Amino acid sequence: MAVFPPGGSVDQVARILAQPLPQVLGQAVSVDNRGGASGSIGAAFVAKSGAQKGAPRAEAPGAASAARGLATLHRG
Repeated sequence: MAVFPPGGSVDQVARILAQPLPQVLGQAVSVDNRGGASGSIGAAFVAKSGAQKGAPRAEAPGAASAARGLATLHRG
C-alpha cells in the first residue's frame, strides 16, 4: 500500500521494494496507491482491511504517525 498517488517518491520506492517479494513470499505482490488526505486514506484502508491485516505500507513519516493513531482508534 502506497499511501500517496502514483508517480511520487513513495510510489517509486514501494515498487522497487515490491519487485523481489513474490520470490521471497511465494505469492503475488502488487502496489496499491491510495493517495489523499496526506496519507490518511491509505492508512485507514490498511487499518480496516480484514483479510490483509498487517499488509506492508509505504508512507512518509507524517503519515506514519497518523496511521498508528487510526489503527488504535479502529481497534477500539
